[in-house]
Amino acid sequence: MFSSLLPELLGRIVLLASVDGSGRTAAALRLTSRYVAAVVEPYRFCSMAVEGADRIQSLASAIRDADLQTKSHYRHLLMSDVTKDFRTTLEGLGAPASGNGIFRSAGEAATSSMRDLLALIAPTLVTFILLSYNSSCELQNSVFSADFAQLRHFSAHINGAARREYPAFGINFPMLLSLHVSAGLSMNSEALVSNISAPSLFAIRLGELQLKVSSMLLAYSILGALLPLYSGRIAMSPDAFPNLKLLVVQLFSAEESLEQCYGFTEDMRSWAAYIEDETNRRLEVLVDAPRVTSMTLREEWTDLLGEYT
Repeated sequence: MFSSLLPELLGRIVLLASVDGSGRTAAALRLTSRYVAAVVEPYRFCSMAVEGADRIQSLASAIRDADLQTKSHYRHLLMSDVTKDFRTTLEGLGAPASGNGIFRSAGEAATSSMRDLLALIAPTLVTFILLSYNSSCELQNSVFSADFAQLRHFSAHINGAARREYPAFGINFPMLLSLHVSAGLSMNSEALVSNISAPSLFAIRLGELQLKVSSMLLAYSILGALLPLYSGRIAMSPDAFPNLKLLVVQLFSAEESLEQCYGFTEDMRSWAAYIEDETNRRLEVLVDAPRVTSMTLREEWTDLLGEYT
């Protein structure tokens, strides 16, 4: 049946199959005929969602055994350092820091597995969504040391229980267009963002920041703005993100009164107009938006995959 299709139509079918996020559609197509199997084979690892150290290591082994053409077609990855059951348990606890210690025993395995996988596929990745819940998984050794030469979209959801260490060296994303960091209420997002070099970066989204002045200063620093009321604050060089046009900041108000929230939000929104006038960049402020979960990130990944079909 497939052998009678026009090459353009078969190519379209293979493209759609390659971005299903699981590899199952491509695997099913490979069983239909030798002709189709030969066409699909290079794309069977094009997009994959993988969870937990064991499955990450299994995927790395499969890619390592594949031929060069198949290895070169890995484009889209959603990766979690813990399995779905553990992740669901931790997300159900509510407070970001309440899961401290739950996953410490698996930290070394997760670090090793992620490092092995990314060593194989990071240079060809285009979209990468990372979910890190393991309190002892060393992200600076397993993720941020990889070479992401082609990466366009990077989302990192680092739960408050995860280890909050960043490399002292710069993180280079030469082709990155969008960055989404959701790092929990206790995360120092500035430490991560200030280490990133991304000359092509167009949009940044920072999630789960506290409703405090430090979050406002972080936003303005990223945008390269010097605020008259905070003249002692040194803004990041505009050269850090020369093409940045949009910064979205998601704030949480767990401990503040309604009056404090309203006043702070109004201050930030008034300063957003100042930022746009001064830098030709846009700041969007979201207060008490829905929390980032594995489900919302999977939806984000699905939307990104749709851009490549």
